Amino acid sequence: MKKLQPYLETSVISYLDQQDALFLMAETHKSRDLTKAGRYDVTISNIIVDEINRCKDDKKAVLFGYVAEVEYRLLAAHPKRCGWHA
Repeated sequence: MKKLQPYLETSVISYLDQQDALFLMAETHKSRDLTKAGRYDVTISNIIVDEINRCKDDKKAVLFGYVAEVEYRLLAAHPKRCGWHA
């Protein structure tokens, strides 16, 4: 069976540490566990990395810690082509 190949955007990653939304945080951790088990081939982009880098240091460390736990493909997106501007 072919693996699903989700693209993780910043809001999905941020729900790994979202204390005011415990249900969504728990569901996101379940997905992360499936990803760690090799069920999904995850893609993130440099835009996501840039957005996480703008978080406060404690949140940034937590989110990058979660990202480092899974294998992912890094997509080099061009912000202006995506409609995203800093």
